[in-house]
Amino acid sequence: MLPKNLIIVLLFAGCSPLLTGCTSWLASEKNAEGCRLLRAGNRNAAMENFKDASYLDPANPVSYYNIAKMHHDNARDLQSPEELAKAKQYYQNAISVDPGHVPTRRSYALLLVEQGKRNSAIQMLQAWANSFPEEAIPQVELARLYEDLGDTKMARRSLNKALSVDPENKRGLELLARSEERSGNRAVALAHYERAARLDPSDVKLARYIAELRELTPSSSPSFEPNRRETAIATRPDTGGGGSIR
Repeated sequence: MLPKNLIIVLLFAGCSPLLTGCTSWLASEKNAEGCRLLRAGNRNAAMENFKDASYLDPANPVSYYNIAKMHHDNARDLQSPEELAKAKQYYQNAISVDPGHVPTRRSYALLLVEQGKRNSAIQMLQAWANSFPEEAIPQVELARLYEDLGDTKMARRSLNKALSVDPENKRGLELLARSEERSGNRAVALAHYERAARLDPSDVKLARYIAELRELTPSSSPSFEPNRRETAIATRPDTGGGGSIR
């Protein structure tokens, strides 16, 4: 009997270019089903779906990310060097097809930090930022890493670079606000949070936090008022794309 992955490849080998979108759709469905199975505790079936998705659409970073994330979790649980090596390989596969896939960059940096390779994690994100100087997101992710490592000075430097490229980067503004808040500059933090909220009024979680922070900052005057209907919308998770493991 032919291996499953070969069967999938053969089924679509003779497809016309018009069916490229079909295979991409099927891959997305496979990834979504894999996430559902994973939430239900069926890890083996989830992995099979993620692998099927990678065969159907080799240019989709989400499939490689999902596979890497599962191997990463296994490496933690089992203390397995083999699982760790697989996680690294699939993270690298995801980056090779989409250098800007944020969940992959974030998780790969975490893996390197967990190994005690914090400099390698920083260098990986810095190389990304150097390759895309016109984009704010790499600097935002670098700032996030520095913040997690406790280097507030470098985190602020990266945030300043990100916001100089894109002054309306919501994630950058939120990180800057959090930095100011931790430094005790509550009024300044509130102003940054409000700027971020205006960029996405449907972010209910942020709107609620702003309301809480205002109560602790009596002198502040509200410059952002969430729509009452919008506050009833469920908070949208930051998944980095449909069909990605959270």
